[in-house]
Amino acid sequence: MKIFLFKTDVKNDYQKKMVAPVINQIKGINRWSFDLEDKNKVLRVEGHGLKPQQIEEMISNAGFKCETMY
Repeated sequence: MKIFLFKTDVKNDYQKKMVAPVINQIKGINRWSFDLEDKNKVLRVEGHGLKPQQIEEMISNAGFKCETMY
């Protein structure tokens, strides 16, 4: 399993709920979470066969900034 961290501009639970359906439709994700307390509003994604660029693109298409950190 791989873990990826993304810097986002998701600021609150409402926005998290808006982006959740997008994240949930990405194949290969086993678990994901946001750290909204962190200044980078970190999205942590765990799974198999994931492509960080695909995650960035899908979240960006949903109207949020998303940049691979690690």
